[in-house]
Amino acid sequence: MEVRFIFIKLLVRLKLLFRNSAGAPTMSKGSNSIIVVAAASEDYAMQLAVMIHSVLQNIKSKRKIVMYVLESRMTKESKARIENSVNHDIFNIVWIAVEDSALRNAKLSHNISIETYYRLLIPMVMPIDVEKIIYLDCDLIVNHDIGDLWDLDVGDKHLLAVPEMGRGALYVSSLYALKHYKKLGLDPHSKFFNAGVLLVNLKNWREDNIVSQLIDYLDKSKDEVLWLDQDALNAVLAGKWAELDPGWNVLTQLFYQYFSWRESPFNKNTYKRLVLSPYIVHFNTQVKPWHKGNNHPYRDLFFYYLDKTTWKGWRP
Repeated sequence: MEVRFIFIKLLVRLKLLFRNSAGAPTMSKGSNSIIVVAAASEDYAMQLAVMIHSVLQNIKSKRKIVMYVLESRMTKESKARIENSVNHDIFNIVWIAVEDSALRNAKLSHNISIETYYRLLIPMVMPIDVEKIIYLDCDLIVNHDIGDLWDLDVGDKHLLAVPEMGRGALYVSSLYALKHYKKLGLDPHSKFFNAGVLLVNLKNWREDNIVSQLIDYLDKSKDEVLWLDQDALNAVLAGKWAELDPGWNVLTQLFYQYFSWRESPFNKNTYKRLVLSPYIVHFNTQVKPWHKGNNHPYRDLFFYYLDKTTWKGWRP
């Protein structure tokens, strides 16, 4: 496994050496904006800046990006550092202070803050004329043109997402998925999606009052939920979502649980593409690239983007 990680890391470094250094293109006036939403606490200010810069470094479509950041505890200093990391000709940040009283009963832990639930409130806090958004977690890096994700048709679905990749959470009936899927009347072979990258149809959410359903689910199932907001999304939106190409949310489990495509949920070509050319790398486990001793094969790529921000040179 260590040899395999070394190979991936070498490939990543070679790609970085030959990466176009011209920077992001200038966006044309009057073009349609790509709407991205993230939720962040003060503890994730640096990671948010890295994620933003990874988006900017890979955008090719001639559109402006508007990112709405949902927060409640971000300092003015951190906001200024993030703002100073971006090219405002092509990227605009809108800070939204979230009133989270609706989440007062939400289950929290030492590594889960209230901000993780903010994605559930997006239809309430976003401008009413915004009907589609991309939601991105802060613990990821985008390595492909986000415009390609934006251009996908959500159709009549409430969202598009990538199913979980870990052995223990592939289906709603898996050990680390929905504990009471039977009570919900779900097919045990229904896939369980990861909530870190979502293409969301806000129009459908508003029409079907999804936010109230999600809050109600969390209130009633507080002691049973495992993945918190992700449990609620999978329970309430069962049958109302469709799959994204897995490249849009390549999870850490792919690298650590499957030594070859034969052991993985993917065919040979897909597995190779996900490992060597992921669109988005999501550091979704508790051990992250910014932790000392982490050996994720895309750790160097995280620091490549970090060094484009005002946190340049920071290392654990």
